[in-house]
Amino acid sequence: MKIISEILGNLKSRKSISKEIDFFDLEWFETTRKILRKETRNGEEVAIRILKEKFRIKHLDIFFEDDTKVIVANVLPADAVVVQPVNMREMGTICYEIGNQHIPIFIENNEIIIPFENPIYNLLKRAGYSPLKEKRIFENMLKAAPVHSINNNTKIDMDSLFSKVLPKTK
Repeated sequence: MKIISEILGNLKSRKSISKEIDFFDLEWFETTRKILRKETRNGEEVAIRILKEKFRIKHLDIFFEDDTKVIVANVLPADAVVVQPVNMREMGTICYEIGNQHIPIFIENNEIIIPFENPIYNLLKRAGYSPLKEKRIFENMLKAAPVHSINNNTKIDMDSLFSKVLPKTK
């Protein structure tokens, strides 16, 4: 059994690879688990134990590499609701409605992507947003981290989308 305690990189950043690739299949909701034990497609048992804060496994993260083989995360496509807002107001309104349902939100190429749930799909459809049901890999989860203030100086969590938007609103 291989014990993984750190991510070695991502296959997307490699031009090419001539080694055998063994995929470690994950459901989207398993990508935030800090401890996880599963088998790869080739039957090798792998235990993930990464205890870093704000840790998230990304599609094609490299878990293990030697001279002949690479073990890579494969986030499986899942049913999704996909909406393409036409402007920032619509983006904010849609995200607010989804956030009120406590559903994770993923942002990719000007699209809002959420795990498929019939009630939210119907809500968005009734509101006139033209949602689509598609299979997607959930990768870029919106991080709505709180903003903290220290000695009247604002400290912003730079991993948050809100932290990037907030300074532009002042």
